Amino acid sequence: MADDATIQCGKCGRLVPAAMFCDNCGAPLAPASPDTPAARREAAAERDERNGSVAGGEERETTMEPIAAPRPREMRMPPSPVRPTDMQSDCDALEFSVDVSRVFVAGATFPLKVRLQSSGLELRRVKVEVATDLPGGGALRSGQTLDRLRAGGVRELSLDLSLPEGMQGEKTFRWSVCLERDGQPCRFEADPVRYTIYPGDASARKVVEQVVFNIHTGHASDVNIGGKGAAEDFFRSLRGGDGSVRELLDRMRNAPEVWQALPLHECELTLLDTAPPDAAVTGRLTLRAGQTLFHLIAGPAVQLGRNRQCELVTRLFSAAGAAEPDLNALLSRVHARIECGTSGWTVEDGGINPEDGRFKASSGGVFVNGQRVAPGVKSPLPLNRPFGLTLGAPAVTEPRVMGFDAELLTCERWNGADCPVAARCDRKRPACLLLRRRDRVPERFALIGCACAPGLSVGLPELGSLRVWRVRDAFAFKCGDQTGWLTPGIQLRLSGGTQVAVEGFQQWGL
Repeated sequence: MADDATIQCGKCGRLVPAAMFCDNCGAPLAPASPDTPAARREAAAERDERNGSVAGGEERETTMEPIAAPRPREMRMPPSPVRPTDMQSDCDALEFSVDVSRVFVAGATFPLKVRLQSSGLELRRVKVEVATDLPGGGALRSGQTLDRLRAGGVRELSLDLSLPEGMQGEKTFRWSVCLERDGQPCRFEADPVRYTIYPGDASARKVVEQVVFNIHTGHASDVNIGGKGAAEDFFRSLRGGDGSVRELLDRMRNAPEVWQALPLHECELTLLDTAPPDAAVTGRLTLRAGQTLFHLIAGPAVQLGRNRQCELVTRLFSAAGAAEPDLNALLSRVHARIECGTSGWTVEDGGINPEDGRFKASSGGVFVNGQRVAPGVKSPLPLNRPFGLTLGAPAVTEPRVMGFDAELLTCERWNGADCPVAARCDRKRPACLLLRRRDRVPERFALIGCACAPGLSVGLPELGSLRVWRVRDAFAFKCGDQTGWLTPGIQLRLSGGTQVAVEGFQQWGL
């Protein structure tokens, strides 16, 4: 080998004399062609041949080259600098880059890496989120928040994303960035990035062959590492028998990051981009429209009973407005428990006594459409149609039975164009159980489940144009063109002139 031959170290990135080990960091050196004029001319000729061109400018048909034998595991490419973008960014305070050197596989968890570099401003509350559409509807997302990014600072974040089985092919990933600049909140969206997701049952050999073929033919939408030749060499080095594609992912963790700068486009802030005021953070609120009370109760489980520690207190009143003991004899202190879980909404006869923590069934029973719910059994509530819920007897045949007209409301029914967070809704599922008392007490209860993120929407039919969302442990609203947070003391004017007062939670007669 010539005395002036050099090689680039895969660990420290320096050009050092060609030898077995790097004289700078001591790492083993992978075999490479010497850096001589003849070697450079030979490498250029090989690149031209791979690109399908000849000296006379004629096009040569591209064919798939055979996969070479694996190279030593020590071979690693040096980190690549950030590739600039030709697009103009609306955010001068932040350079946003994503790592485009990953291979994505269905049924596996992998990190999406981003790089944030501040200019001359200190940025606060920098929130990065990535989302992609799921095959069955909804979206899969992941995000992280930095409390502070100093002026000129650089931070790298890793956002874990778990793709379900069966999700494969080319998918679009959408990036958004929210931050505070000079005390003002701002929101930006980046150009979408498309990645190829490979099936989880594929062999590592087939995935590598497909990646190399995509690179060779110029269709490498799934990966781009340091240029065509370097990318081919890198993936050939990963090929190791017919192991599983998840083994390939483990080896890919050694891949160096390749940063691609993406332009950021400023867009309108939504409710999810701002923090609610302290006065809005609550699990229960009351909306008063004339003499009618609409109670908002949030949580995965709501207990109904005479005990005042229940989320929904059940009391029957005489014509004079008194809660007489005889009227409430069939109602237990903890009578029923309603839950919103991953399998849907259920009702249970009885509940957990808040005083001693023990479960106890009711004395009068819980009935759905006249059918008694077995004590201790979580019975599913009917979907897509109104139903009756009674406490104490199968039907409201006497004043001592408490009855509700009930209906499950879903996000599909109430969001869409009217929902300010619909674009980021993760799931389409029943969002709210609406209960309307059958007696003369003018009360409605909206039990809003909190199993979904980022927020659940519900429309209250009797309040017309008003829409309510459960977001960040608070209640947000949309009324016409106005959106905001529901806090006690504010007044809302609905279409048609109806006035709605927002009050602290207070049931009728209690």
